[in-house]
Amino acid sequence: GAERLASGTFAVFAASTDQEIIGCLKTSFLPGSAPRFTYPATGNGGRVAFTRRVVETASTATSRTLRVEVQWTWQSRTSLIATPLFRTQ
Repeated sequence: GAERLASGTFAVFAASTDQEIIGCLKTSFLPGSAPRFTYPATGNGGRVAFTRRVVETASTATSRTLRVEVQWTWQSRTSLIATPLFRTQ
């Protein structure tokens, strides 16, 4: 089901711009095993940038629906997850 927000919070959230969040991945390897990924030349091997965006998907006289998306790229593969947010007017 959809998440629900209070009216005031919903309005602020709906107007928010894309945000970039830097996160870190923690990994571990068995002794003597080869790493499953290689560190880039920048030295930021464990860092991933997540972009959060808010998209309005529906608006009527009685309700509004937003879709919150989080997107990231890891090893040249882009992933995206999304969840709906619903509020009655």
